[in-house]
Amino acid sequence: MSLVREQPLILVVDDDAGQRLLAGASLLQGGFSVVEAGDGEQALRVFQHEQPDAVLLDVVMPGLDGFAVCEALRRLPGGRYLPIVMVTGLDDVKSIERAYQVGATDFITKPIQWLVLHHRVRYILRANQTEETMRKLSCAVEQNPVSILITDIHGKIEYANPKFTEVSGYTLAEIRGKTPYFLQTNTLSAEEYQRLQHVIEAGSVWRGELCNRRKDGEFFWEAAHVSAIRDPNGAITHFIWLREDITARKQTEERIRFLAYYDNLTCLPNRVMLQERLREAVEAARLRSGLLAVMFLDLDQFKRINDSLGHRAGDLVLQEVARRLPDCLRHHDYVCMARPGTPLPQDLLARLGGDEFVILLTEVNQPDDVIRVAQRILTVIAKPFAVEGSEVFIGCSIGIALFPYDGADMEVLLKNADTALYHAKDRGRNTYQLYSDWMNVAAVQRLALETQLRKALENRELSLHYQPQVALESGRITGVEALLRWSSPELGAISPLDFIPIAEETGLIIPIGEWVLRTACTQARAWQQEGLPELRMAVNLSPRQCVDPELP
Repeated sequence: MSLVREQPLILVVDDDAGQRLLAGASLLQGGFSVVEAGDGEQALRVFQHEQPDAVLLDVVMPGLDGFAVCEALRRLPGGRYLPIVMVTGLDDVKSIERAYQVGATDFITKPIQWLVLHHRVRYILRANQTEETMRKLSCAVEQNPVSILITDIHGKIEYANPKFTEVSGYTLAEIRGKTPYFLQTNTLSAEEYQRLQHVIEAGSVWRGELCNRRKDGEFFWEAAHVSAIRDPNGAITHFIWLREDITARKQTEERIRFLAYYDNLTCLPNRVMLQERLREAVEAARLRSGLLAVMFLDLDQFKRINDSLGHRAGDLVLQEVARRLPDCLRHHDYVCMARPGTPLPQDLLARLGGDEFVILLTEVNQPDDVIRVAQRILTVIAKPFAVEGSEVFIGCSIGIALFPYDGADMEVLLKNADTALYHAKDRGRNTYQLYSDWMNVAAVQRLALETQLRKALENRELSLHYQPQVALESGRITGVEALLRWSSPELGAISPLDFIPIAEETGLIIPIGEWVLRTACTQARAWQQEGLPELRMAVNLSPRQCVDPELP
C-alpha cells in the first residue's frame, strides 16, 4: 500500500464476531494492526478509508459473499495488487478455482490454525512486496528508453523490451531464439567479436559501439553494454544487453568530421586531411626508401567563368572537375570521399580552396608514372563543361614535386609543387612542370623583385623615357611614346619585361599606371608651356587598367 506504517494493517472480514476476535488476537500477537468488518458492504467502506496492507476475507457471508467482495476490492483504487487471503470452509476444487478467478492471492481452509496464522500472513506480505518490486523492475524495463535484450548462456534471445522493437523494427516473436549478432554489420572485426564473446562468457562487462541494420534495411548505431546475470550460487544463467540508440550522435560526429576534414562543395578531402595524410605518406616512403608525388593543380582562366557566368556556374565546374579527376589516376589510386566508416586511402585527391586541387600519389615507381597521370588530367580537363545550358572550356596547370628529390617533408613538398605550378603557368598554362632547384632560386629572386617594386613608386625609383615618333616624309617629330623605366638602388636597372608582369599579377599596375598617366600628362603640358609644338603623347595601358572604373 502507499501508506507507511510501523505495523502492517490487516482488514479482517467475517460475519462471525468470534472468528474476527480470534483472528485479530492471532494477528496482534504477530505484530500486526487490525481493523474489522462484519459484512461485505462494511468491508468495502473500511478498505477505502483505512487502505489496509492485506485483507483476511471470509467467503460465506450474508449479502455480498467473499467472492463478490474480492472482485469489488480489485476494482477499487489501491486494490489491484492488494494481498487478499480468502478463508473458507469450502474445500471443493470449484470453490478454490473461483477464489483465484476473482483475484484471491491465497486461501485458508477452516478450521484455522490460529497459532500460525500471523506467520502465514507475514509470508504473504513478504511475497507481495517481492512481487511489487518485480512489477516495478518490469515496468522500468518495459518503459526504459534504452533497448534491452536478455539471452540465455548460448546467446539465444529470450526477451526484448518495447524500445528494442521501436528502434530495430523487430518484435520479440520475430527474434526469439536468435542471437543479437543477426542485426550487426561488419563494423567489428572478427577479433573484436571474439574478444566480446570471451569477455561476456568470463562474466565481465563489455562496452562498445555497434552499427546495426533495422528491419527496413536502414543502418543505425548503438552504444552497447553487455553483462552477465548470475544465480545465487554465482553461476551465469543469462546475459543482458543494454543498447542505446546513438545514431543522431554519430551523425553529428560524422558531420563535424566532415566539416573538419572535407570540402563542403566537392566532398573531397580538404587541406587539413591532406596535411595529415601527406605527413604519414612521407614517413612511410622514408621507411621503405620509396617515391611519392605531390601534384599541385590549378584551373586556367577559372576566374573568367565566375565573372561572366556567376559563382554558381563556377561551383558546378568545380564539382565536375572533382568528378573527372578520379578517372585520371592510376587504376589502384584511391580517391577519398566522405563515407562513414571508410578507411583512409593510400592516395589522395584534395581541394585546397578556390580552383586549387592537390593529388598525392604514393608508392610511385618512377617519375614517368606521375607524368602519365598529369597528361591524362590535362586531356580530361580540356574537354568541354556543360554549365546551365552553356558549354565552357578551361584548362589546367600542374606542378609536380617528388619525394625525396624535391623535399624531405610535407611543407617543402607542397611549396615546391606550388613553385612548379607557377612555372607551368609561366610557360603558357595548360601544361605540367616537374620541380627543379633552379625554380626555387628564380622564386626567391622574383619575391625580392616584388618586394622592391612595392617600394619603388614611393621611393621615386620609377621614371619615364619619351621615345620620339618621327614623320618619315618631313623628319618632323609628331609625338612621343612614354616608356616606363625602373632603376633600383639595390638591384640596379630592371627591364620592363621583368617587372611589368609582376606588377600586373600583384595589382601594382593600377597605382603605377595611374602615376604613369599623370606624369606623362604633366610632361606634355610642360612642353606646351615652353612653346614647343603640340605633340601626341602615347601611353601604354595594361588590360587591368582598362577595366578599372577609376581610370581617368
